[in-house]
Amino acid sequence: MTQLLNLASDVVDTALKLGAEEAGVSISRGSHTTLTYRDGKVEQASEATTQGLGITLMVDRKSSGHSTSDLRPSAVKKFIEEAISATRWLEEDPDRAQPDPKDCGRGISQEDLEQLDTSWADLTPEDRNTNAKAMYDNMATNQADDVASMAAWYADGMAESARVMSNGFAGSNHGAWFTVGGEMTLMEGEGRRPQGAAYYAARHQADLPDLAKIAQEANERARKKLGAGPVESG
Repeated sequence: MTQLLNLASDVVDTALKLGAEEAGVSISRGSHTTLTYRDGKVEQASEATTQGLGITLMVDRKSSGHSTSDLRPSAVKKFIEEAISATRWLEEDPDRAQPDPKDCGRGISQEDLEQLDTSWADLTPEDRNTNAKAMYDNMATNQADDVASMAAWYADGMAESARVMSNGFAGSNHGAWFTVGGEMTLMEGEGRRPQGAAYYAARHQADLPDLAKIAQEANERARKKLGAGPVESG
């Protein structure tokens, strides 16, 4: 997190040196993994990482906002130069200014928000496969002759961000998330395929609902659509 704060502070300093009167910088990065089972087999496994930088500028009393995903030092400097140059072409916005730093932030500590489940860092590919398969196995308890297909998925991720403003404000955020769910497709009549799904998300893995409950909810939602037809119009 310190790395993001330092980078954001450096970008603010660079923007001011290049002619900005005010600058606010937000930098974020994160990663997430998704594993899907369909009809008893792994259908998809994916992992992705993201990063980005956003900057708001006040140049000659003109305001603008810009973003980039290229955080290489040389690319960031060129990005700021071009952003400042573009801002000079805009109309003045004399009533816009950064607030007093005491009015910025959330007013609550990172610890009090309890957004980070520290167990996330210890998850292995085997753990994620176990979680996804457990969700599918619970879905499979609702197997019946009219079930055309069923699927289950598990995903988790982590994101961190930092914001620094030229008014003196600096803050950061760090959190993990977990989600699990399932879907069921039924067969009915002349090719109808009623479908139901249920999924839940939580900041802490231990807060996710019981998997059997999620599977039953997906099954019930699909079966409630059996026999559905068009609604009479007035």
